[in-house]
Amino acid sequence: PFYRGIEQLTLPGDQFQWGGEQLGSGGLFPTGNRKASFALIVPPQKEVPPGYFRLSTRRGKQFNSMTFSDTDPLVNGKRETIIFSPQDLRETGLTSGDPVRLHSATGEFVGIAVAGEVVRGTIIMYWPEANVLIPRGVSDPLCGIPAYRDAVVQIEKLPKSQPVS
Repeated sequence: PFYRGIEQLTLPGDQFQWGGEQLGSGGLFPTGNRKASFALIVPPQKEVPPGYFRLSTRRGKQFNSMTFSDTDPLVNGKRETIIFSPQDLRETGLTSGDPVRLHSATGEFVGIAVAGEVVRGTIIMYWPEANVLIPRGVSDPLCGIPAYRDAVVQIEKLPKSQPVS
């Protein structure tokens, strides 16, 4: 029933509302007072020790933007690419193209450091290559979503001759 209407999409621009009627149609919501309820939630700040970085994954199970080849056509990046902010790259003594080893509590990965548009203190890798670094069995306590996009890793610069994953 959630996809009712998809079978009628035939022309470019056709659309339907997934899940049924539009939520809050006419300004009324399915609450006791018929008004929307909002709550401010401040996410807890995870402390990252000096010399470590927060790891996030790039385009995981988003079916319309996954890449199945060795090179990502959107950014011309290779799957073993590890994206750093330019400042973090400089401060760690790395340059784009340097081989590095990432260590986490669950494993290690060898890849290539590159500069990109990333928040300082965070590095980004492709999924599923990053899985070896992400702890299993960890999920958000409120909603139960697995924490498959977040880990803390340490960087080790490798010799230029080091083969990568």
